[in-house]
Amino acid sequence: MGRNYFDKKATATRLGFHGNSDYVNYYAASAIGWIVQMEAAYASSRGGVMPHIAIDMALLGLSEKLLEENGLDLGDDSLRMPYLDLSGSPPERQHFDHTHETHEYRPATRHRNGKASSAQESPPPNDQGDLSPTQDIGAYMDRMLQAAVSGDDAMFRKMTQALADLPAGRASTAQAKADVDMQELLAAQQWRQQQRNRQMEALGNEAAVMPVHR
Repeated sequence: MGRNYFDKKATATRLGFHGNSDYVNYYAASAIGWIVQMEAAYASSRGGVMPHIAIDMALLGLSEKLLEENGLDLGDDSLRMPYLDLSGSPPERQHFDHTHETHEYRPATRHRNGKASSAQESPPPNDQGDLSPTQDIGAYMDRMLQAAVSGDDAMFRKMTQALADLPAGRASTAQAKADVDMQELLAAQQWRQQQRNRQMEALGNEAAVMPVHR
């Protein structure tokens, strides 16, 4: 089955919007899109450092070009999600772009410092005030990562708070609190039911051993 399908080259399978994709990249596009959407919605700092997506593209047989040409649905057409490609040594920073409607590959260019970025991306500013998460979430997350790596805790906290203050961030926080409250309510109800069951069991045992008077 592997030889007939997933091991075949794109020239033999000719899948996808442009007819140039293999099976691996054709099906991986939806998986990558889902991963990015979950990261954008739920990622939070751990020990003052934001997690990041890391993928060994070569090991998995993935191509950013084919994935984006197949159409990546990142949930927001303005979203650009940075990730680390573990194929090389050292790993290289790349970006996934939302291409669900256009099916167009957005290649990376090189800055003078050698880091890869999207062709539409401008170098990150020195101050968070020049960069809005609603304008370019990918560049914003890159700046947060730089702040975390450089030990700029004040900037990192400021940018994290700005994300939390967005409508989506407030909604996620409210939903998380509601989920915790519901879990606590269910746990309390379960505990009370267990207590009642124990009391009923104890009463039943007492009734079973009481002497019968005639």
